[in-house]
Amino acid sequence: MRPWMIRVLAFVRKDVVEIIRQPQLLLGVILGPFILLLVFGASLGDLAPELETVVVAQRDSALANLFQQFRFNPSGRFEISEVTADREAALQRLRDGKVDIVLVLPTEPQQTIRRGEPAEAILFHNFIDPLEARAIGTATQLSVGELNEEFVAALLRDAQGTAVEGRERIEETLAAVRLLRSALDRGDIARAREAVPQVRRNLAAVRPLLGPATAAAATGDGAGPASSPLTQLDRTLATLDRVTAVADPTVTDTGTLRRAEANLTDALDEIDAFTSLSPEVAISPLSSRVERVQGESVRLPDFYAPAVLVLLGQHLVITTVALATVQEELYGATELFAVAPLTRTERLLGRYGGALALSMPTMALMTLALVGGLGVPMLGSWFLLSLTIVAMLIASIGIGFVIAELSTSTTQAVQLAMGILLASVFFSGFVLSTQFFTGLGRIAGLLLPATYAIQALRDVMLRGEILRTAPFIVLPMVAVALFALNLLLLRRSTEQSLVPAMVAALPDGAVRAVRNGARRVESALHWGRRSGHRRPRD
Repeated sequence: MRPWMIRVLAFVRKDVVEIIRQPQLLLGVILGPFILLLVFGASLGDLAPELETVVVAQRDSALANLFQQFRFNPSGRFEISEVTADREAALQRLRDGKVDIVLVLPTEPQQTIRRGEPAEAILFHNFIDPLEARAIGTATQLSVGELNEEFVAALLRDAQGTAVEGRERIEETLAAVRLLRSALDRGDIARAREAVPQVRRNLAAVRPLLGPATAAAATGDGAGPASSPLTQLDRTLATLDRVTAVADPTVTDTGTLRRAEANLTDALDEIDAFTSLSPEVAISPLSSRVERVQGESVRLPDFYAPAVLVLLGQHLVITTVALATVQEELYGATELFAVAPLTRTERLLGRYGGALALSMPTMALMTLALVGGLGVPMLGSWFLLSLTIVAMLIASIGIGFVIAELSTSTTQAVQLAMGILLASVFFSGFVLSTQFFTGLGRIAGLLLPATYAIQALRDVMLRGEILRTAPFIVLPMVAVALFALNLLLLRRSTEQSLVPAMVAALPDGAVRAVRNGARRVESALHWGRRSGHRRPRD
């Protein structure tokens, strides 16, 4: 083994031994994040909680009977607990926090609709969370849409019932018209005179069933083409009414009667098609379905799991590295390292290696707990996942050393580490996507390694492919840049250290003697390890 590797591994061994000698610290470093991760995965629900709802409506009204529709709305948010006519009592319960929602239905919706105005339903809530309030508004729109569909479906069912009755009358009218036309074709005037009153009686029975729309069509000039089967039917009835109004059937045109027969037959076919149509399909002919283009839908715990893994690992590494480095400076160990026969790069590599040796087993344990224990999907490459985690850890180690360089006490180091954690929670995409931020918030998110680590892990674990290449490029670049920055900071702190200044004041011969002696000790230790001799215990 090369001498520089021995010096680097010495730092790794030092950091690992310090943790192993403190069982409580070892449990906190490894089991602490693991327990937090398990609690998070087991506690976070995939569905929003139901909201206890009181419906205010008039007793025995149509809307009061339809309130049950809110139990089956697409949002699944409203749980109807009571239907009451006392609006003020329901609102007071809402103010007291005893219920979540009060839905006030319109009192006379039929009269409002007849005036050409929509009947308004008012939903009252007492939430201060804007996201929750927006979600409730969306759920309300869906539920009111269901009520509207149910209203239209009820009207359509009534219309179909009327159409069935009207069909019977039209069949009777068609039979009477055929009888009249057949009698005229045979020249049986007596029989034709008997059929005319029968046709008019059937016309009088059909008219009330068709409603005001056909009555309005009947008053038209009839010059234009029929705009609908209903209009065509009404014109046919108007024609029959006109031709049968003459007492003498001999002046009646049989061609007109044949056209009326054809129109009545078409009307029967249209009625059959109308009555066979499902009201639910008629009012909502289109349905929708949402699917992911790759894989199944992602559950809420699965979406947040990679972000929790990143934040726990980052905070663990930053806090451990910052506190350990500050304590070394307070105890004077850094002064000894400054005059030791090793370069700054070897010293920094050793510290990085020690931090990785402590953090990687913890990250591996948490990753296996997510995938194997909590069922978080792992659709991508394990190799790419490992590289992303290692790059995130290296960047976090770099942040820890920067914090240690800026801190003069362990308390200050903890405060700075907590500040990095809070910034990562707010701006890295953990709570809200980075697309929601602008200005300083967007810049802060771009400067945090956690932002790129979260995006990369979500792509690898939940997508199974690299959708964005930027996180996989920027994250290693940030790690390398932080290593270079820490190397410069270490050089500056070493030059400003008291011990190098004292050594520089010694004669050149004394300095060379000290360094040569240190190298001989190192060579002797190296030779002892190669020859199998053990170093005597202190």
